[in-house]
Amino acid sequence: ADAPGSVEALRRTVGDACGRGDVVLAATYSRKTLGQTGDGHFSPIGGYDAASDHVLLLDVARFKYPPHWVPLPLLHEAMLELDKTTGKARGWALLKAEALPAGVAAQEGDLARAGAVLDRITCGRCSRATELP
Repeated sequence: ADAPGSVEALRRTVGDACGRGDVVLAATYSRKTLGQTGDGHFSPIGGYDAASDHVLLLDVARFKYPPHWVPLPLLHEAMLELDKTTGKARGWALLKAEALPAGVAAQEGDLARAGAVLDRITCGRCSRATELP
């Protein structure tokens, strides 16, 4: 088995997630390691090309960086950079939607789930900075 947090574990997780339609793989990484401005950032991974060992980052700040391909080992290196606030390495999270409660509209449920996931990741700061429920 791959060591948790290793580049091999990331490669296996990316390959699995990109072959499924029921999950989203989110990466948190240091932009500096990728030669970009800023530092800590979250983006979903939208694809994987095994032949070149590149992942497609669907940057959520599209005004700054459109979707772009990054060598998987470089993304892994960017995940190892320590977060200045927590003092811990960054990483990835595999997200899967839960079933909607009865009577909740799909779009309303999607927004509520997105807000709940981001609040868990950001310790509640998401709902204060966005209009997500």
